Amino acid sequence: IGDRNESYPAMPHQVYEAISDEAHKNNIRVHAHAMTLRDQKDIVRAGADLLVHIVTNPKLDDEILALVREKRPYWVPSIGQGVPSLRREVCENEPFTSLVLPANILADILKTECRQAPNPEREAALRASFTAMRNAGARVVLGTDAGIRPSKTFGSADHHELTTFV
Repeated sequence: IGDRNESYPAMPHQVYEAISDEAHKNNIRVHAHAMTLRDQKDIVRAGADLLVHIVTNPKLDDEILALVREKRPYWVPSIGQGVPSLRREVCENEPFTSLVLPANILADILKTECRQAPNPEREAALRASFTAMRNAGARVVLGTDAGIRPSKTFGSADHHELTTFV
């Protein structure tokens, strides 16, 4: 529902509120891709049944946690791909990817995504947000951002996400 860091106009409140109302009248669950704290608050208030994404900055506040406690949305954190220190088979030259991906794509992934240093502050923020949402009653559902880049492979991304949860 957001503006994706001002890359395009955000969906107006009236639109997603109307979508949510109409969906619920027809017994359809509303899934919302919301990456910011403001957007998650707005869409939960509007009746979203499922949130996609974890928020780490700014820190989750009492308002969002109260909304989660009240509404108990399903929640796809989709965090496993955003943690550089997680194991990735592409970076470890495993045949699952190295024998399947074209050489130019594999080289690009190895150059741009396999040399990222761990970020302890980000990882601590992810842990804190995950724990706070669970403690507030969010119902975790497995999901990933697989497919958005060649290094985020279908199948293995689920394993990365589960590893992150643990």
